[in-house]
Amino acid sequence: MVHMQAVDAYMALVGRFLGILSDDAKLRKKTAGLQASFQVTFTDNEEGFCIIFDGGEIEASLGAYPRGPADVGLRLPIAVFDGMMRGTVNGAKAAMAGQMSFTGSARDSMRMQPVLKLMMKPYQAAAAVE
Repeated sequence: MVHMQAVDAYMALVGRFLGILSDDAKLRKKTAGLQASFQVTFTDNEEGFCIIFDGGEIEASLGAYPRGPADVGLRLPIAVFDGMMRGTVNGAKAAMAGQMSFTGSARDSMRMQPVLKLMMKPYQAAAAVE
């Protein structure tokens, strides 16, 4: 069981990350051709966040995707997501080991792989504020 104070602190980090991500001009430029929505749910607390890529615009917020099911849904422990964003966990290996699951479009999920690498820098900037 994960300590709830640690989970609350982690969700604050995720909130900072989403703010930085939404304002990242480089990421908006790199995702200008992407039309996809993603819902991430942490199995530790059943909370998460959504990111909507809409032709160069990025809408990211804590909570559930507001328009029904997202194109891609990820369910994983906080430690796995944190490790992926810090570059210490290989997402494909974690998925094959059953540490995370995904629903929705496999095509959109595959298109997200290069974007995940671009998301690492904003995440690490948010984590540096801790």
